[in-house]
Amino acid sequence: MDEPSEYIDFMARYRDWISIKRIGIREGTKPEEVSLYLASVKTSIEPKLYKFLDIDIEALDRLAADLTKGMRKGYDSLPSVIPKLKEKEVRDALTKACKNPDVSKIAEAYLFGRILSNLGIEAFATPESIVKVFPELKIPKQGMPKRVAPKI
Repeated sequence: MDEPSEYIDFMARYRDWISIKRIGIREGTKPEEVSLYLASVKTSIEPKLYKFLDIDIEALDRLAADLTKGMRKGYDSLPSVIPKLKEKEVRDALTKACKNPDVSKIAEAYLFGRILSNLGIEAFATPESIVKVFPELKIPKQGMPKRVAPKI
């Protein structure tokens, strides 16, 4: 196979977190393959953004599940769930999920994204949504690739 002529690399090392992702771009690489790679990077790093801000995303995931419980998937459920975001219990849960109250608006954005996702609405392209459009693509596996021992 020919060597890639271009690459898109993502490398991170912060505290105990290490992430390395790379896609080699060859002459036949399709734009949707690059898009899948970029969506995969976003999906894997986004939870870290909230973790580093000390936002309890597990608590917000549970809150989003409670707020959307029993609702039909789709846009028709939005008018029922959006007013709930102003309720005192929800505001209190958002505050409790943040060690630093200054990041509550960021936590609220996360919560809203999870609500949308629970309703089957994705605000951003995900690897899954790209594969639905391009079923010949495969979602990249997470984690470090296994190293092959060099031939001696």
